Amino acid sequence: MKHFKHPATIIAMVALFAALAGGAGAAMTTLISGSQIQNHTIPVTKLTASALKALMVTGAAHSDGGGDIDCPLNSTGTPTFCGNPTVVKFNLKTVVLVNGDVDLASSDGGGITAELGVCYAPHLSSSLTEVDHTYPEFAAAADSFFAQGVTGTVGGLSGTYDVGVCLHDESSNVENGHFAITMLTMQTSTGKNKALGPS
Repeated sequence: MKHFKHPATIIAMVALFAALAGGAGAAMTTLISGSQIQNHTIPVTKLTASALKALMVTGAAHSDGGGDIDCPLNSTGTPTFCGNPTVVKFNLKTVVLVNGDVDLASSDGGGITAELGVCYAPHLSSSLTEVDHTYPEFAAAADSFFAQGVTGTVGGLSGTYDVGVCLHDESSNVENGHFAITMLTMQTSTGKNKALGPS
């Protein structure tokens, strides 16, 4: 067995082990804060199953008497939530990105109209404020469901609010089907973001 007796070799090996140990220790104790992550840079494949589950609020309902109606028909001009809204505790830097899809169909094959939006309300209040909306309008064979989507952000609030997807002004021949809602809550520097700010 060959022994390293040269002092330079011993010093170099000690320095190497110290560097490796120091780097490993730093890697294990360094945490990345949210402010160090650029927007839209974390792929879904990097999220855990529990993180994905926490982002999802989903439901399935039909307006044809086939179960509980979690997304009730609403022909009035006053918006109502589709399913149960999410309760969010806001500070002035909180922004919630909401993405929702609702399957709509015509009961008689005639054209349908509706307004699908992103809404918030003080917790347990029925007085909803709509921040973004779309106007689904199409004609198709009776009972042919098509997904209609809406995306919007809620921010600049302080306190506890209900946030979700809302519907109103549905024509009398609309049928509400399955729905899916995804929400992402984040803290920004101002409560508004140029890419995601409330309209």
